[in-house]
This record gives sequence, structure tokens and C-alpha cells, in this order.
Amino acid sequence: MMRKLLAALALIPLAACGHAGAHPAPPPNWRTIADRGDREHIRKWRDAWMDALAKANPAHAGEIADAGVVLQADAALTDPRPPATDYRCRVFKIAAQTPQNKEFAVSEPSRCRISEQGALLRLERLDGVQRPAGLLYPDDERRMIFLGTNALSDEKRALGYGHDSERDLAGLVERIGANHWRLVIPYPHWESELEVVDLVPEG
Repeated sequence: MMRKLLAALALIPLAACGHAGAHPAPPPNWRTIADRGDREHIRKWRDAWMDALAKANPAHAGEIADAGVVLQADAALTDPRPPATDYRCRVFKIAAQTPQNKEFAVSEPSRCRISEQGALLRLERLDGVQRPAGLLYPDDERRMIFLGTNALSDEKRALGYGHDSERDLAGLVERIGANHWRLVIPYPHWESELEVVDLVPEG
């Protein structure tokens, strides 16, 4: 009996070491979640950007210049992961999809939030008629990938990505300053050909 007890006690440190060395599951690869069309949109993000700015210029050249780094296509810096906190945000819509839409429009400042959700981050706009909301997935040293949907009007919450293709959104989150990020959505379904959400932490 004593020999069995000593053997059992000897296994306790090994079990503890095995538990301490366990690592959480890595976040999923966004490419396994995004549909084919959204993967293509992300691949062609720069084409969308150049085409949209070309259509908005020269009528809105001054407004584009005033936006500074937010609307500069190649402004992404390394270390793109934003902190989980509340943000002041503005939404730029560039290049109209139909004659009823404006070639260049920018929203009033509103509230956005980034929060931790397991191994991922969740980004959501908290007010406004259209409120993008979704998850951020690691990608490379200069960007994260956003997969989400639009909540509309007085809806309480957004649907999850993949439930309604007309609402689905796919884009890039980039750091563009010491404390400054943006969400870039190429080829959104509604209104514009490019949507850029400017994100600055509050406080």
C-alpha cells in the first residue's frame, strides 16, 4: 500500500507541469471562415481604394486631403492589434454605387468599441443607422482581418457573419499612427465602393 501511495504522489508534479505548459487553442484562420467573394475583396483591397479615390477626385480632393493619413492607402504600420477599449470613430464612404449616393460622405463622430472575445477581438459601432460589428482575426504584421455584418436602425444586435450575405462585411484593420487605427472595407454591399472607419481611442 505504501509503495502505491508513493507512486501516486510522484505523478502529481508531472501532471501539474503538463497542465501549466498547456497553451490555449490558436485563433481560427479567417480564410476558413470568409466566403470566396469576401476573400477576393480583401485580396483586391488596394484596387478598390485606388478606383474609389479616382472617382471621388477632383470634386472632393480637398476633403480627401483633410482626412490625412486615414485615407492614404499605404499608411499601415506594423503591430496592428488595437487595444480593447472605447473609440471615437468616423465613417468615410467613397465612390457612389448608385446616383442616389454621394461620391464622398463622412459621418459625424460616433462611438465604437473593441472588446476581447476569447482569443479574438470584437469591433462594433455603438450608434448610427448602420453599425458594423464583427470579429478581428490575426493575419500578418501589418493587418488584422475583420469579418462581420451591419446592424441597422434600432436592431438590438448584429447577425453573425455568414447569416445574411447582403449584410456581411469583410475588411482590414490597420494601425496608422501611434494611437490610431482604421477599418477598411473594400466593395461593401451598400452605398459606396470603399468604406473606411477612422478609430481613435477615447480619453
